[in-house]
Amino acid sequence: MTYITTAERIGMEQGRREGLLDGIALGLRLKFGEAGQALMDDIRQIDDPALIQAIFDRIETATTIEEIRHLYAPTSER
Repeated sequence: MTYITTAERIGMEQGRREGLLDGIALGLRLKFGEAGQALMDDIRQIDDPALIQAIFDRIETATTIEEIRHLYAPTSER
């Protein structure tokens, strides 16, 4: 197994995060138009990789923007 330095690991994680965020932005734009893009400011603030992945995965089956927003914003924050 190849040794991966901490810096390399961090770089890989950041690259994955950016790739997922780009995919989320594209998916929201294609599915919901400009209204979907309004979520990206909030989504880009998320640090939890599992939550970012969950948002990415949910776009395909979501029928409303609120279904996506519900993943990262509890009702009391809206």
